[in-house]
Amino acid sequence: PPPPEFFPQDFYLGYPVDTPVVLSYFDQDDDLVAVPEEDLTPRLFGRAKWALGVKNAKLVDSAVVYTVHGEIHEEDEDDDEVTGDLPDDEEYVRVLASFADEESGREEIHIVE
Repeated sequence: PPPPEFFPQDFYLGYPVDTPVVLSYFDQDDDLVAVPEEDLTPRLFGRAKWALGVKNAKLVDSAVVYTVHGEIHEEDEDDDEVTGDLPDDEEYVRVLASFADEESGREEIHIVE
């Protein structure tokens, strides 16, 4: 490491204790796309907060990203279930909750981990 005189103070990297999440939707090509930052209105945040509240979790507007406080357990979730191999250009995401939002021009918004 460099000598201490180059860095007179300590720096720390932090990671949220809660689970980071993204509000997203499926576009015309069925690709999952993050809701643009300019569309993340207080009304949309309130609806997302309600959708998670139904599952006994809390959506938090933390400093950098939205996070979920609490655990969400799906009744029909089977962690041992294998869904098959995904193509190299795709990845698995867990949808924690979904809600309708026609006002934003998107039929359904998903809260994904």
